[in-house]
Amino acid sequence: MDTTDPNLVRVHVEVTNIGNEAQHWSSGNQKLLAGGKEFESDMWESEGSSMDELNPGLSASAVLAFKVPPGTVPDGIELHDSMFSQGATVNL
Repeated sequence: MDTTDPNLVRVHVEVTNIGNEAQHWSSGNQKLLAGGKEFESDMWESEGSSMDELNPGLSASAVLAFKVPPGTVPDGIELHDSMFSQGATVNL
C-alpha cells in the first residue's frame, strides 16, 4: 500500500485465476474499505491491468488507486472477480 499522496491510496495487487475456466478481472470492480465507507477505484489513476480475461493458472498485476479525503486510514480492500461477485475482504 502506498499513501504518499494524502488524497490517493495505492494498493499493489497480483491476482491469479485458480479456477478451471477463464475469468474477467477488472480494477474497476475493487473497493477500498475505510471507517465503514467504501471507495471505488479510480481507473485513470490506477496502473497495470484495468480489464483482463485470465485463463486458468494465469496472473495479472495492478496498482489500484483510490481517491479519498485527507486523513483516511484504509482498513481493507474488497476484491471481486466480477461486478456481481460477493467479493473477498483482505485486511490492510
